[in-house]
Amino acid sequence: MIAQWQSRVGGKPAEAYALRDGNQVLLEFLVDDSVFFRHPMVRAAIAREGRYRAREGKLAVLALPLQQGGVLVVGPAQALPDLPPPEKS
Repeated sequence: MIAQWQSRVGGKPAEAYALRDGNQVLLEFLVDDSVFFRHPMVRAAIAREGRYRAREGKLAVLALPLQQGGVLVVGPAQALPDLPPPEKS
């Protein structure tokens, strides 16, 4: 971990972390449910795949749910983990 600080995402408090992966820096934000599930496309992706991933140019966002809230990982698309599909129960 490079750094940790308090931030705001979607107008709500968020715990922020800067992480290094080789030469890449990733930003990670821990957000509450009201921010994490705010957008319908995120809710649909979480219900369908257990995660949400978006990419715009070289920048990508990976959203993973937690028991309460979720984690948003932002960084260069090639640096974000390529997760396998979640197991069906």
